[in-house]
Amino acid sequence: MIQQKKIALIMLVFFLTACSKQLILKQTNISQINVAAKVQPDQAILDFYAPFKNSLDSQMNRIVGTSAIALAKNSPDNNLSIFFADAVAASCKQRNAVFDFAFPTTNGGIRNSMPKGDWTLRNIYELMPFENECVLLTISGKKINSLVDFIILKGGQPLAGITIQAIAPAAPIVKINGLAVDTNRNYIVLTSDYLANGGDGILAFTKPINKVNLQYKIRDAILDYVQSQQLLGKTINPNIDGRISIKQ
Repeated sequence: MIQQKKIALIMLVFFLTACSKQLILKQTNISQINVAAKVQPDQAILDFYAPFKNSLDSQMNRIVGTSAIALAKNSPDNNLSIFFADAVAASCKQRNAVFDFAFPTTNGGIRNSMPKGDWTLRNIYELMPFENECVLLTISGKKINSLVDFIILKGGQPLAGITIQAIAPAAPIVKINGLAVDTNRNYIVLTSDYLANGGDGILAFTKPINKVNLQYKIRDAILDYVQSQQLLGKTINPNIDGRISIKQ
């Protein structure tokens, strides 16, 4: 009986192998289809998604704040990076988060400039489209030098609560809340989960002493700050204050 099963199995494998065909690509045909205004949209599809689009547009076009000036990103010290860092820091402090300084994103994480005048919810999403969350990292004072080296190498980054004056050939002058860095103490940095998890290769954030996820999105922190200013009757108007100066 066992022998018969073995024979049947061998015959089945042989049959499947014999019947299988190896497909070989012999020819490809490539054509270009131009998408232009003359291509008429499908009205049935337009009618189907129109209610969803109208509902979303009504939310995304809601005015959430006003800026006295246009904000643009250019290193090392610029009004957009200053606004971004200060807004996230202020909102997290309102939620009783305790930290020494903020490094909420790299310049690459700021995805759009911001216009002068009214800001909509759409503007906030275009500025920060990612779902990154605020994280508190505790790192040793000895790692601050490594972090500063990264910031200088990248030509500046969005920061709050820390100042860097790097004028070559002198050693950088770094202060946290107005005080010189103490390599014998620990510092709490407000950052994003992306950077805290090794994003952009920030070695100073690897193997932290402690890590706390605030379960608070970076984008929500920015939105809360903008709306709080609106409620106070204030416009967004960040000043370039020289917190970062790099001349190498």
